[in-house]
Amino acid sequence: MLFTRPTESQRLALANIRAFAASEIKPLAQQWRQRVLPQAIQLELHQLVAEFGLPGGAIAAAHGGLGLSWTTQALLFEELLKVGAELLATVRTNIVVAHLLLAAPPAVRARYLADVVAGRKIGALMLPQAGAPAEPVVQVRAEGGSQYAYADEVRVENGINSDFVLSAVRTGAGDWWFALFDRDEHGYEVRMRRDGETGAEVLTLRAPLPPGALFGGASFGALLAAARAQEWAHVGMGSVARMQLALDETIAAATTREQFGRPLAAHGLAAARIAELDTLVDAARLMCLRCMALLDAGEPCQTEASLARWFAAEVADDVCRQAPQLLGGDACGPDLQKLAASRALTGVSACS
Repeated sequence: MLFTRPTESQRLALANIRAFAASEIKPLAQQWRQRVLPQAIQLELHQLVAEFGLPGGAIAAAHGGLGLSWTTQALLFEELLKVGAELLATVRTNIVVAHLLLAAPPAVRARYLADVVAGRKIGALMLPQAGAPAEPVVQVRAEGGSQYAYADEVRVENGINSDFVLSAVRTGAGDWWFALFDRDEHGYEVRMRRDGETGAEVLTLRAPLPPGALFGGASFGALLAAARAQEWAHVGMGSVARMQLALDETIAAATTREQFGRPLAAHGLAAARIAELDTLVDAARLMCLRCMALLDAGEPCQTEASLARWFAAEVADDVCRQAPQLLGGDACGPDLQKLAASRALTGVSACS
């Protein structure tokens, strides 16, 4: 897969969203860290972000988007997450929701897509877990000649402040579909549930199955695969943003903080560790951008997106742990012990 340097228009777009994120998003991210944003603030935030092409960057202009490439949208997404990762996971889900709505019936698409792209509505998502038995996340039962949809505390993405939810359902005939449930019309409820050490959003629903809002059918499998690939690739970009932020902060400090009379970055072990961490960040980013390039080409990339998500999450833990160690009391964290052992063995100090 061929990758090129950002174009001049991409660099300008990235500079604009970087400045916007620093001035508008960062203060909110610090104020609401590890807390759920009130819906009014989240909607206001979504509408501000929408002006920079998220979540509708890769949506065609005919549907209210900017007609950008998936690659450009991903780079914008990374910049945004560097300052507001916890606040803006909803934007990631809305990207997937918006593209699923492109396949919805015209009346449904007209009612919801433009508002999602403009940040006026927030969509939630309930997909079958990859690799799990093919059980629907929403159960459909016949009652009094009508079809009813049921969900009992099913995990949902983006649910707390959502206006509607897109869910995978399976009808009595055994066919898989996507169904749209409107919060006001169908009255679903979402709450936070403690799930181990993390909070999980869970949705409860009992509502008539909306036949006019069903879509997918024969194309359900392809739509599901595309939605998973889009979601996983953007989750990977979220990990990349987290790593890059930690590394940027470390590099900035390592060029000014001194040890043994020199900046930390002038020490061989510290310099080598910075390069190693940057390589991990860049590798994860390239794996995610490969997925975006495949999406731009209209090619399936569920496997590549799964690998990108896994690798980015795996190395993010290492990078975010090791980067701050460079700024600790030791010149290079645990590596100073290697220097001490070498000095004892050779009688020569590598720190002088």
